[in-house]
Amino acid sequence: MKFLFSFLLKLFFVFFFFNSIAYSDEYYAEYKIEVGKINIGNVSWGVSLRENDYSTSISLKDEGVLSFVYKFEGRYEAQGRLRDNVLKAEHYSQFWKTKKKEREVKIFFENNALKKLKIVPKEKELPRIDYIGLNDYLDPLSSILNILIGSESSKVIDGRRVYSMVKTTKKSGNKKNSKRLEIKDYTNIWADHKRNDLEYIEIFQEKTSGSFVMPHQIKIKFDGVVFVLTKN
Repeated sequence: MKFLFSFLLKLFFVFFFFNSIAYSDEYYAEYKIEVGKINIGNVSWGVSLRENDYSTSISLKDEGVLSFVYKFEGRYEAQGRLRDNVLKAEHYSQFWKTKKKEREVKIFFENNALKKLKIVPKEKELPRIDYIGLNDYLDPLSSILNILIGSESSKVIDGRRVYSMVKTTKKSGNKKNSKRLEIKDYTNIWADHKRNDLEYIEIFQEKTSGSFVMPHQIKIKFDGVVFVLTKN
């Protein structure tokens, strides 16, 4: 459950950029999160794209009857440079809190390579891979945006895992487009297992001629459960 929110919810929020970038534009949207017909939380985010740089932020919070049982909140931010429609990440931060755990992640990039990774509380295990100096890796937020403005795939590091994100296109209906994001080459940094319970992310967006539209709905299948995010 924790991985679902800390990984996925920070990913989908920039899907509305898949057609083109409009420089000097800022966007904001809110979504509700449901399992079946039960509302479990909400997400809000903003994106700012300027001529030479970008920034994004997202926050999520538990809501509804299940908030008494499962409480969570998270905040995520990413900043970097924008060159020829390609994002170059510089800084990523993540804060995640539940009733039992609290974690903060900070990643610093320099010259398109990972310079520093800070995790609080500090990991007790030794890393299974040498992550310092990894080239051409981005944080999850920057990776999604990079894919949706032209790249077909992106290598990602989120502080605990490295993987590749690959965009595929599903069959389109008469009024909506459906796109799928697949996770490949998944490796844990701090653990031996390679278990990845994420099955797919599917985004539904109404067709337009020339202008973008925020996704109407996003479906995430994780560990056999489908989470539905619907725009308010």
